Amino acid sequence: MKIKTKFFCLFFLLLSLFLFAACGDGEALPAEGAAAMEVQPGQSLPEEDPEAPSLSGEEDKEDSSSEDGLTEEAAGEEDLEEGLNAEAEAEISSEAQELPPTDTPTETVEPPAEAVSPEKAPEAPAADAHPEPVEPDSVSISDVAHSCYMSISCATVLENMELLDPEKVELIPSDGILFARKEVTFYEGESVFNVLQRELKQAGIQMEHSSTPIFNSAYIEGLANLYEMDCGPLSGWMYQVNGWYPNYGSSRYQLQPGDEIQWRYSCDQGRDIGGEYAAGKQ
Repeated sequence: MKIKTKFFCLFFLLLSLFLFAACGDGEALPAEGAAAMEVQPGQSLPEEDPEAPSLSGEEDKEDSSSEDGLTEEAAGEEDLEEGLNAEAEAEISSEAQELPPTDTPTETVEPPAEAVSPEKAPEAPAADAHPEPVEPDSVSISDVAHSCYMSISCATVLENMELLDPEKVELIPSDGILFARKEVTFYEGESVFNVLQRELKQAGIQMEHSSTPIFNSAYIEGLANLYEMDCGPLSGWMYQVNGWYPNYGSSRYQLQPGDEIQWRYSCDQGRDIGGEYAAGKQ
């Protein structure tokens, strides 16, 4: 009897294990059967099937599908915006084509002038083309006559009367002109000094000069009794030809036709008449 009882218990145990194994292999039980099943003492719950579909997977699919929908909607909006921009550009281009042409003349650009080659370019005259001094002893004077112009002025003394020797005040004309500008004759080869000496002798105007061997030239000490240093320690006579004060004596300046000679008295070593660069050179 005991042996039969043990046999039946063993049979039921094996049957239970068989049923449990069948459920673990994935055989789904009906909902009613699953609900009716009770866990027997000593039995464990069946493990979940990894291949079984889960709710989280379905939620991921829903999220991805919603994102795909939003992307497609944004792409549709971009396509619509590009279409509107294309239509606007087409309207602008059509309006530009319809505008009538303006009558504003176009400026024609002239080609640059061809550069003059050095061989064809005209030669510019020298800026300081002044005559070189000549040696009086080496010049021969001919009978060919020319004309030039000469004048003598001491107008600067009128602005420095406080420096003038009182004995010379009555010698100064009211306008400072001692010899008015005049066309005079000179002979080819003559110097400024030659013309001055002859014209003042003819006009009866006093003149005194001295020779300066170091410069091989004549030095004018006084004209019309107005001498150097009569109107201050830096005063004296200077001459100008064609607006330039030569830095050598008048006996070394050879005249040319039409020259303009001006003898001017300076009270400040040439600075008051623009000839300071030539002062003291005879």
